Amino acid sequence: MIRALVLGLLCFGLLACAHRDGQTVLDIGQLSERIGGVDWLQELRQVQQLPDEEQASALRARQRAFRADPSWTPRMRLALLRALGTAEVRNEAAALALLEAGDLKQLDEELAALVALLRQLLQEQARQQALLKAERKLVSERDLRIGELEQQLEALTSIEQSIKERQKAHQGVTP
Repeated sequence: MIRALVLGLLCFGLLACAHRDGQTVLDIGQLSERIGGVDWLQELRQVQQLPDEEQASALRARQRAFRADPSWTPRMRLALLRALGTAEVRNEAAALALLEAGDLKQLDEELAALVALLRQLLQEQARQQALLKAERKLVSERDLRIGELEQQLEALTSIEQSIKERQKAHQGVTP
């Protein structure tokens, strides 16, 4: 669900970059040319359709390409796969680190806005995951405490029943 939201917002960001004040500032073809002539969103969709092993292979290829050329094109290709790939290749923290390490001054305004949008989405996702983790921890601690209290209640109930039985036995013995 979050991946679909990120991809949708990324596409929305592309459209927002493409239209400003009712004028076409950048069409998708120009955007593709500016980042190396590759429709990397289409490429990402194709990689997402691959089996896990092939996605892992695509990840390794993108990592090698990025190590050879740390410019924005291989950086974005790798970051998008890390952010939006399947569980086999997904690592949002690594994607965010890739995007934060890049110098936005190297990009034109539209691409810098797109990278900033993706950064914000990944940061928000990380924040939400941290909140969810904290909530799960609280729930787990509460469940443990509830279990402890239930055991204490059972022990007290058992003690109470034992006392009542002794009182009954004691009352039955005395005339």
